[in-house]
Amino acid sequence: MTQDQIKILANVLNGIGLFFVALSMAFKKKNSNIICQSANQVFSGACYLISFLLLKNQTLSTFMVCCVTLVMNFFILYNIQNKATSIIFASLTFILGIAGVIIGTTDASFAEKSHDVQILSVTMATLPIIGTTLYNITALSKKMPLLIMRSAFAFSCVLWAIFSFYNELPVAGWFNIASVVINVIGTIMMWKKLKLEFKKNDSNQVTEINE
Repeated sequence: MTQDQIKILANVLNGIGLFFVALSMAFKKKNSNIICQSANQVFSGACYLISFLLLKNQTLSTFMVCCVTLVMNFFILYNIQNKATSIIFASLTFILGIAGVIIGTTDASFAEKSHDVQILSVTMATLPIIGTTLYNITALSKKMPLLIMRSAFAFSCVLWAIFSFYNELPVAGWFNIASVVINVIGTIMMWKKLKLEFKKNDSNQVTEINE
């Protein structure tokens, strides 16, 4: 296969994976949702592995993230997920992700790149690890304000988008950009709704006092 054909295959696999992400939003049952998201990890993981092995991109780190998330989904699916396992999986995401970055630097093709390209490549490979770990930390805290969680999710999507475009995976890049836009619009609508409810409650309290 030529380089262009491999890139097309990688993007097709990633696209199939992201289709399952979109499909998961249509299901209300947790099991159906988790199964769809697990299918995404399988196809997207295959995309990142192919990209690493055949295109020599720094995508082994994201393959590691997909593997950890896939195992975590099985824990959730069979109701054996708790705070301890959540912390373990969040830690494994960061540790194995960074391990993937380090392993990627030992590849012979990496040594042939210029110093500036090496630094940029490693930086890009680290971005989704930082984004995912940050979001996992906010998601683990039950007392974390929803606005901060949404902000962490948007920030994570931005980092994933930058990583995807750099590694010539535009399907994932644009999907993450769309996720950021949808998240921002949803946050603004939620904020406006909260403001209206606050004004309504405040107005009711004033009326009760006057009476």
